[in-house]
Amino acid sequence: LWFFEALRAYYAVTKDIALLEKIYPTLEKIIHSHESGANIHIKMDPQDGLIYAGQTGMSLTWMNSKSASGGITPRAGKPVEINALWYNALCSMADFARALNLSPDHFEKLAEKTRSGFERFWNDHLEYCYDVLDTPGGDDLSLRPNQILAVSLFHSPLNNDQQKSIVDICLRKARDGHPGSGCQLKVTVQRRRRNCENQLGRRLIRIRHALVRQGCRSVARIAVSVCERG
Repeated sequence: LWFFEALRAYYAVTKDIALLEKIYPTLEKIIHSHESGANIHIKMDPQDGLIYAGQTGMSLTWMNSKSASGGITPRAGKPVEINALWYNALCSMADFARALNLSPDHFEKLAEKTRSGFERFWNDHLEYCYDVLDTPGGDDLSLRPNQILAVSLFHSPLNNDQQKSIVDICLRKARDGHPGSGCQLKVTVQRRRRNCENQLGRRLIRIRHALVRQGCRSVARIAVSVCERG
């Protein structure tokens, strides 16, 4: 689904109609596979136009880390960012069809059904989106940054007030150190960076020792210099 957004952005700048004409049949097949049902339980729900993905114990979104017992963040159901991307793809397909003098009707109808279905994500009381709808345990109200993607897309299923509310609350939670927020993420990234640097240092030391044993002392000196710089 990200491919549709990449192509939309590319075409907006280049107006490369030849590429669009060549790739359009493939784009139609991708849309159709989501409608009729792709593999690993990915399919559009004909009732609300939303994409359902995954099953218990399986992680299909970008939050797909696993442990021995299964997905660390189970998100089987209708994830907010997947459905925002789906809506954006349908609107983009309608635009592509018009650019090629083809009928956009099918994609416009699907987009309208999806936009209407996407209204289910919005929680009026909390003023942000559910993270996942129709999970095995019900709708997931976890506040995660996934919904920021729905704000960022060219064709957003959210209105301006909803977009502003999402940005405001995510920024506020990140600033206040909400678990899973930007503050925690920064610490995690720094820790992982240190781990990577330590691993790189150990590898370079092993390389240096191997080079010395093989008599490549000039190259070994370069390795020593790199190790000392960290």
